[in-house]
Amino acid sequence: MDERNGIIESWEINASEWIKALQKQTIASRKITSPAIFNTIKKLNPAKVLDVGCGEGWLTYKLHQEGIEAVGIDGTPVLIKRAKTREGHYFVQTFEEIIEGAQIPEGPFELAVFNFCLYLNEGTGEILKAVGKFLDGRQQLVIQTLHPFTFIGADFKYQSQWLPDSWKGLSGSFSSPHKWYFRTLQDWVTLIRDSGYKIEGIDEPTAKDGKAPASIIFVLTINDKKQL
Repeated sequence: MDERNGIIESWEINASEWIKALQKQTIASRKITSPAIFNTIKKLNPAKVLDVGCGEGWLTYKLHQEGIEAVGIDGTPVLIKRAKTREGHYFVQTFEEIIEGAQIPEGPFELAVFNFCLYLNEGTGEILKAVGKFLDGRQQLVIQTLHPFTFIGADFKYQSQWLPDSWKGLSGSFSSPHKWYFRTLQDWVTLIRDSGYKIEGIDEPTAKDGKAPASIIFVLTINDKKQL
């Protein structure tokens, strides 16, 4: 099965369970990571934001509440249907459609954000380049993902590789997990550079006990638009 199709199918199957997990606040790490990504964007003070892979739309809506114009896109219709129960602008659009040249509604944008939605290997560079074409003005891009150092000491080598269970560790009745591509920190930096961006800042949101980072946030700007 195509990597992208497997991801879309898994999210379609588990969309309702995901929404329930958010409503019940059973994902402990989100108490750290959700404020972290919101505060990062707020500090950058963009006029208009594209929330790529917005899911049920919590971040798009929160930015809207703060007076920041925001548009959310996601490839899972059930999640966009849920997002549309809130104020804001939401559209069903897959990564593949954008990569193949589809126009993103209501662009251009000053900033695009990918919040825990980059699961592919080669396709990740493709989507970063494709979205970059819709950035204007400051041309900023923000990525939040699992911190690579979280997996040091795990039962696999610290190297970029496919891992099998996207829903591992989440409570609830999740099924049909999709594979996701783990990257080392060095490979994230290389990917960002090769996709035409430069790193302007890195944040490592950490729990109060300070034992391990919950995520890593990259703040990027376009280095060479001709490279996109």
